[in-house]
Amino acid sequence: MREQGMPVSHARSPVPGRSLAFGIRMRQSLYPAAAWYARRVKHRGLGGALRMLHPTDEAAARYGVVRTVPFERGLRLTVDTSNHVGRVIYFHGAYRPECLAAVRSHMPAGSVGVDVGTAVGDFTVVMAHAAGADGAVHAFEPWPPELERCRANLELNGLTNVVLNRMAVADHDGEATFIGSNGDNQSGGFLRAAAGASEAISCETVRLDSYLREASRLDFMKIDAQGADLLVLRGAEQCIERWRPAILLTSCQEGVYARFGTSIAEVTEFLAARGYRVRWLSAPSRLPRILRPRSFAAALFLPDGASRPEEAAI
Repeated sequence: MREQGMPVSHARSPVPGRSLAFGIRMRQSLYPAAAWYARRVKHRGLGGALRMLHPTDEAAARYGVVRTVPFERGLRLTVDTSNHVGRVIYFHGAYRPECLAAVRSHMPAGSVGVDVGTAVGDFTVVMAHAAGADGAVHAFEPWPPELERCRANLELNGLTNVVLNRMAVADHDGEATFIGSNGDNQSGGFLRAAAGASEAISCETVRLDSYLREASRLDFMKIDAQGADLLVLRGAEQCIERWRPAILLTSCQEGVYARFGTSIAEVTEFLAARGYRVRWLSAPSRLPRILRPRSFAAALFLPDGASRPEEAAI
């Protein structure tokens, strides 16, 4: 595994008073039992109960723990529960399991994948495990704390078929401003400056067409660019036309795309014009399909003629 960039740890909240610290430790002692329950029993009040046990607001860092937990198919992940993604994985076993299923369905052994926006590395780990020793994954993450978490989780699972890149994927080769996050959603960073942003860094940007110019294949693309998906796709037009990879967008939401003046319709039209059809993915739900939320969060795009996946969809 090769890595660019230096790891940076994120700060914790100040040490609380003695009585508060005792209460925090008492709550933390209940986390393993709560995780065991949450992974096995799903009901309407579960989310609220977990929020009472582990705050999700500005106090999340104070109540958070860093633990190594079982993941899927014998894999493990080290997660920080002060981070939204890490907290979901700790208590529920996976973040976006329907998307992980799409990875497994479309990355057979020996395949080559790209992970744009690694977060804690859960997708990177699954992609690398699915590709196997004869395959490869090229992972991109401009925010140093998240890159560090991804690197640690790859090492934890002994996965050496990943090239880690501390850079953002976009529609141009050069530099850009990246707005990171050390709050509850540490995976919510995005390109370009924003009013009042306090965690801005300069980062290198690259087009996938440039990065993969000498590659021989590309089977799968997972993109979580926090609204910049269309920029990533525009910078990968040659890759898409040449290799026709399956493409998974995990943050396919209007509010997120609005940051870049685009929309779900524009992204789907871009890929439809290149011979792709879309399959909307959703987490398992007890609600009838007609009552499920229509603000999609994930979309799997397959080239015309490809076999249909088995993931749950709406």
